[in-house]
Amino acid sequence: MSIIRRFRKHGYATVVGAAFIAALTQPAQAASQTDMTATAGTDDEYGFNQPGDPAAVIGHRGSSGIAPENTMPAIASSVASGAEYFEIDINHTADGEIVAMHDETVERTTDGTGDIRELDYEYVRTLDAGSWLGPAYVGTEVPHLREVLAYMQQTGAQMLLEYKDDWGPQEVAASAALIQKYGVEDQIIVQSFDLTTMESLQQELPQVPRMVLGNITPDAIETAHALGAIGYNPPVADVLENPEWVQQANEAGLQAYVWTVNDEEEWEALTEIGVEAIITDYPIDLIWWNASQIHPPQPQS
Repeated sequence: MSIIRRFRKHGYATVVGAAFIAALTQPAQAASQTDMTATAGTDDEYGFNQPGDPAAVIGHRGSSGIAPENTMPAIASSVASGAEYFEIDINHTADGEIVAMHDETVERTTDGTGDIRELDYEYVRTLDAGSWLGPAYVGTEVPHLREVLAYMQQTGAQMLLEYKDDWGPQEVAASAALIQKYGVEDQIIVQSFDLTTMESLQQELPQVPRMVLGNITPDAIETAHALGAIGYNPPVADVLENPEWVQQANEAGLQAYVWTVNDEEEWEALTEIGVEAIITDYPIDLIWWNASQIHPPQPQS
């Protein structure tokens, strides 16, 4: 039985619960976490891994494998685990408030109904976004972006921020104002699948680095360059089918992140390819796996 399977079988929830409590009671500890660029293979601000280098760990929608996705418990658990970044999705309500929400509708992850962009914030803030996962999370709220940014300001945590669907310049400008208000520009990377949104980010939030989300296509690298991005973020299946693409992206000056990967065999394959970051629902598992791959030199006889 692998180290990760043993960990999940014996006391996983207890260990993560303790880590989560520690994150809430001792938030300053998060500020000491390793910067994503620490394993970079060059002197550039955003460097590149060599094949076999451990990838940076990004918690997908927080630690969404063990806490309600895109909520403060999931975010705090990801940070407490030691992940370099946590990732969340944001969208805006009918009255222009910005909240953490992946789907176009609220049904899957809350006890409410309706399209997020057709609902007022006063309704969204009353929704229970945690009870679907278990009684421990009853009453967990859909967080406003300002709550997430305040947590980052307090802890020094770093975020990969995905803008869902299409955002015009006015909507992006509203998010930019919040990011600037909390002074966390240097703790964030923004990304989107939507190229119109990416153009709005380039225009309204130029000081924050950008990633492009999408499949590996013949024009992926060209698209990232046109949008002034630091990298490209494809799904794991694309990377495993096109492993040579990672080196091509690196040679073009782009980092390669990969989503969403929860399998040890895929972690191993991606590490051998040399991706810069892996997005996972179980960041603490990937951190343990990374640590298990480090073999100290044996003393000579």
